[in-house]
Amino acid sequence: MTHKKISTYVAAVAMIALALLFPFSVPSWKIILIGEILISIALATLVLTGSQKTTAAESAKPVKKEIIPPPADHVINLSSINDSEGFAQKSDQKTRLIDDTQASMIFNQTADSIIELVHQTVGGYSSFMYIYDYPEKSLVLQSFRSNSAVFSAKTRYSLDGMRGTQFFQTVIDKKEINLFEFSDIRPSALFYYEQQEKLSSLLLMPVIRRGTVLGVLGVDSKTSLAGIEKKIALLKKYAELIAESIQAIDALYIKNHLRRTSKALHHFSETLSLELSEEAILHQLAACVEEHIDFERLSLWVNTGQDDRYLLFAARGVNNFTEGFLSKLKDHVEGQAVIKKESIYIPQCDASLTQPMPEDIFSLYVCPISNFGNCFAVVVLEKNEPNAYNRFEREFVETLCNATAPALSRLRLNAHISSQSENDDQTRFDEKISDEICRAKRYATTFALLLVQCDTHSVKDAHGHDAEYFVLDKVSEILKNSIRQIDFAGRLSYDQFGAILIENNRKAAQDCAQRILKNIDRAKLQWNGYNMIVPIKVGIATYGEDGQDPASLIRAAEKASDQEDAPRQATQITLF
Repeated sequence: MTHKKISTYVAAVAMIALALLFPFSVPSWKIILIGEILISIALATLVLTGSQKTTAAESAKPVKKEIIPPPADHVINLSSINDSEGFAQKSDQKTRLIDDTQASMIFNQTADSIIELVHQTVGGYSSFMYIYDYPEKSLVLQSFRSNSAVFSAKTRYSLDGMRGTQFFQTVIDKKEINLFEFSDIRPSALFYYEQQEKLSSLLLMPVIRRGTVLGVLGVDSKTSLAGIEKKIALLKKYAELIAESIQAIDALYIKNHLRRTSKALHHFSETLSLELSEEAILHQLAACVEEHIDFERLSLWVNTGQDDRYLLFAARGVNNFTEGFLSKLKDHVEGQAVIKKESIYIPQCDASLTQPMPEDIFSLYVCPISNFGNCFAVVVLEKNEPNAYNRFEREFVETLCNATAPALSRLRLNAHISSQSENDDQTRFDEKISDEICRAKRYATTFALLLVQCDTHSVKDAHGHDAEYFVLDKVSEILKNSIRQIDFAGRLSYDQFGAILIENNRKAAQDCAQRILKNIDRAKLQWNGYNMIVPIKVGIATYGEDGQDPASLIRAAEKASDQEDAPRQATQITLF
């Protein structure tokens, strides 16, 4: 019986003894004393076990491990979390760091246990596991057991040019177990020994998850491996155990990722409920994708509506183009997504499928932003590793795009309705001016035209669209209440109003303009407790002096609202 088993039994006896003695009338101090003695024996046995394992081969201990990146398709480079160059600062850095640490602890413990089992059951000279770092094309030592004193504890080896790495490259490329006999292995042919070790065979088994090689499990031997069929079967089982542990870690990452993305989607939905411009919505979309999805390159192409041309609205990461670049996407995979109105994911692609990109880009995800057959924009994500985006990440981006499309449709519809409304208002105002021109000619009278221009940009920037609408509605109401019933007031555009003052000369029009401005000033426009300071300009033009038709009168009033270009006859009044 091993010391480890003895210590386990002693600890168990201690717990049973405490449980049995507790109900009886044994003094509590005796119970505690007995328990302490038995537990001390168990701890001493464990220490003895550890000291006896420290033999001539100190390297038989597992190597001290760095925090490994999350396995499978959840690779996160911890060293780049605080690097803000070219990538977004992650708002949930602490949460991701906790996830990575937790995953590392689980995987390290599992890998150590399995390597221990491999070394005991397969019976090789050295047993080891290397993680395959795909982007760097290198092997990272995860854990090992060795009877050799010259096993190298170096943590990383490049697959380019290192002695013996060709055996590992063969297994990674073929994705199948391989036995290399002594005739293939020279005494100094393996990189993980610091000095020559004459070996007879090397058995390597790839650890595969979702078709991707995550690492290599290996055993070498100085003698022929007896019962090789059985040992190959054992090694396969151990590789499956490692893949299953990675699957458990994947589940941990997915759970935490879904929690974070759920909050992000809720926040993005609240953002869309605000009255934002089309540019602001697209910026919010790019920022949300940038914050929660890892990529080498993020591109957001916006439909210009002209000859199938798309404008590069947002470019993040290693991008060959600058924002503002125009391109026809129809010859690339982005164009296919636009035509089909559905997302396209290519886990392994070549550069000919998309816009020119860095050589090592292998994963491509394209998601159009479309609604009722209209494609507003296209989101393109690229990363230099295969199978980089899992189903949950793709669904997250697609959900963002599906939420963005109706918001953009609503904005464009409102803009169209507003434009039509402004055109109708302008038409009615022109018709009213024409009527007054006919009346003035018939009765040899005159009339004045007031043009009220409101600059509400500062209000919108500080308090939002609702505050801007409030101010414009109030100005419209004050204007109508400041003129006579026989006069006419109307809205010419979004922030421009007009008034026709029947049988008024310039002096009367100036008095009316001053009355309008004083009424606005006296109204003390307030929004949520804030006083709205709105620059307002009034331009005045009179029939006969400044124009003989609607267009010339409106043009003269507009010039009058600009002091530098104002004609001598026209008058400009300003309130700040």
